[in-house]
Amino acid sequence: MSARLGRLVIEFDGSHPVRDLIESELGITPAGMAGPDLTINIGADPPQGAGPRLSGSRLALRHSVANIDGALRVSMGMKYGGTFYTVDVHDPLLEAGNVRVDVYLGKNLKAWSRVTTPLARLFSRDASNLLETAAKNVIYEIIDPLAEYRLLSVGSSLVHASGLNRSGRTVLLAGTGGVGKSTSLLSAMSSDTSLAYIGDDMVVVDRDGTVYRHPKRIQVYAYNVGGNPKVRRRVLAGMSRGRRLLWRTRAGLLGAKQSRTRVRAEELFGAERVDDRGELGCVIWLTTTSKGRPGIEPMEASTLAGRCGVALLDELWDFNRLMSLGSLLMPDGVTSADLQARATEVYLAAFGPVPCFEMVVPYRADPMRLAEVALSVVDW
Repeated sequence: MSARLGRLVIEFDGSHPVRDLIESELGITPAGMAGPDLTINIGADPPQGAGPRLSGSRLALRHSVANIDGALRVSMGMKYGGTFYTVDVHDPLLEAGNVRVDVYLGKNLKAWSRVTTPLARLFSRDASNLLETAAKNVIYEIIDPLAEYRLLSVGSSLVHASGLNRSGRTVLLAGTGGVGKSTSLLSAMSSDTSLAYIGDDMVVVDRDGTVYRHPKRIQVYAYNVGGNPKVRRRVLAGMSRGRRLLWRTRAGLLGAKQSRTRVRAEELFGAERVDDRGELGCVIWLTTTSKGRPGIEPMEASTLAGRCGVALLDELWDFNRLMSLGSLLMPDGVTSADLQARATEVYLAAFGPVPCFEMVVPYRADPMRLAEVALSVVDW
């Protein structure tokens, strides 16, 4: 089975239950599309192999990279537990043709998930069991970074941004995590029914300015909808009674940043308000400030492209730093600096012809006001 991400075709293989969850989330379409450009096999227990290895640790994490018979093996997990995932990359990521990647998860993960589900849902910010958490982590921590390398090989890149469409023209709200992209998007979608959703957290952009949707679910925190009762009601309506209780309990006891859910865009906005692509019309970089009022000013495309490159590297950092470390073992390895530079080149080509702005976002600003200020400069 295959999925499309912009011009990239990803094929999934294997029999692990996490694969089924990933396929369900990414909107798998029937096989037969051109490609694939990336084949991801998801299974359990990597084969044993010996070779040059580099390893280290950071806080409660341990990691290693190794050259196993010409494949780069990336492993990462908890210091005092089993490795959470192991990834074998068999082909050069930035070259043409199909790249094969094996992703290995624990063979007992399904059994552990069944046993620990009530406890896992209680302590998870999005009330997920171990299998659901693993699927989400594989999408964010493995598939997104691998997709970025392959997108760069065809002149495209992921952008850490939310996207709004109207009549085929796209506005991107870009920035680092927690700056207000999702909050502004949700507010704009609820206040203006002529707008369509094209992405949250990540979208794909080509050098020619074509923007594509990333099909993963929207990750909605309680603080994203705190000032937007219409969207909050819709989010809660899509939950089971138990998940609604956990959402409210966690938000009340631990704070709005400790309670979240993951929802399909079609369920939140309706299929008629979800677009798969658009043509870039404007890019707005969001910057937080401790006080003041929301404001927006023009920004140089080169400055905005550079900031987006840094923001993307930060989002893909955990996996990419191991790939960068692996460049010491593999002659065709790619460093973090390479990835950032190539992504910035794509951004500059895409952003150069369109208006670019920087919007100052005060903490605790009215989300409706944020959306209003952001869209006030857009010439649809």
